Amino acid sequence: MWRATASFIVVVVAAIAAMPVASATTLTWPGSPGCTGTLQACVDASGSGDTIEIATNTPVDEDIELGNHSLSLTSARYHDASLAAGRSIGAHATSPADLAVSISNLRLRDGRVMLANGGGANATYDLRELDLSQSAGGVSPALQVSATSGTVNATLYHNRVAGAPANINAGLIEIASFGATINAYAEFNTLVRTDRASSDGAGIFVSVVSGVTAGAGYFAAFGNEVRGAFNRGGIFFSEGLGSTTPSTFAARAYANAITCPAPEGQGIGFVANSGSIDLQAINNTVSGCAIGVSALLWEGATTGSFSGPVWNNVLVADSGLMFTPSATGAVTNDYNLVNASSNSATLGPHTITAPAALSASAPPRLSASSPAIDAADGATLAFGLIDNGFPVLDADGLRRLKLSGADIGAYEYGDVTF
Repeated sequence: MWRATASFIVVVVAAIAAMPVASATTLTWPGSPGCTGTLQACVDASGSGDTIEIATNTPVDEDIELGNHSLSLTSARYHDASLAAGRSIGAHATSPADLAVSISNLRLRDGRVMLANGGGANATYDLRELDLSQSAGGVSPALQVSATSGTVNATLYHNRVAGAPANINAGLIEIASFGATINAYAEFNTLVRTDRASSDGAGIFVSVVSGVTAGAGYFAAFGNEVRGAFNRGGIFFSEGLGSTTPSTFAARAYANAITCPAPEGQGIGFVANSGSIDLQAINNTVSGCAIGVSALLWEGATTGSFSGPVWNNVLVADSGLMFTPSATGAVTNDYNLVNASSNSATLGPHTITAPAALSASAPPRLSASSPAIDAADGATLAFGLIDNGFPVLDADGLRRLKLSGADIGAYEYGDVTF
């Protein structure tokens, strides 16, 4: 009987490494083999990891379902690809295999992008540079990421969604965990409410419901601009909507700018039922809303709780801070600029209670006379950015630190324009 020697193993490994392996392909639709018919046929013909580039400026009059495909869908160079009005893109995964989906640089009108993981495996979703809008009487647009099993890592970056949420428990961006783990980053998105007839729903709506197992994860909103009155909140984090089985998750809101057109709607809201939310609301600006930042319990709930800092925020609202006392003993607040007629929380000792002196209501940047300039707690901001892996940028995507220190709010004063 022979024995494998070290030299034999090296030869075998080298031979295996030299064997051809399947590689991802960039397909052009229409044009590539398998992509001469419908776009859906091209998707169905694609291999794992392929990229499909849409090389037409004619709106694609199809609903696209990605299913269990791992692929990228985007515009081809020199093209501005779009879907016809009322058409949507879905990726409803049921396979136990891991998958990765990227959708970018597309326009949809009266349509949605819906990514749902139900196969129990890991999914990576990347949505960026998408432009969704709603026509008069059209379907509510939304970017939706959800999971009922497995682990999802999602990035929603630099998208624009203009319209009205479908209902009170919906958003222009929706992220929902039903017994799964989702780690989601919503960064530098622009969300605009176009319908003033109702103020239901949220700009960004995060919902964690336990289901069979404890829902968990990490949800971060950074540098987003939200315009319009949203009664749930410009940014809204919910635990236990319709469920008393407790869940625990981390919620981060940094450098977001939320503007309400009148004293209605809410800036940033955290709501719990029977579980807990580890929250951080740092360096946001809320202007013109009825409520600046809230941490409340769902109606009838008694055991939900919150912990974490509400720090360095500019809050121009009827009610600056609205907290449920029994649930927020571990929530701290300080170094905020609160320009409000009421608060249901004891303000920290470094709170500034004075007019914010904003240069405009939207976007709510600071004017040269604002007391928020250089008044932030820089250490809390710096450690928060480092611990969460956030960029050292403000809501404009410009340097966070200028002049002699950090400013309170989403925007850093000090850039020069001509």
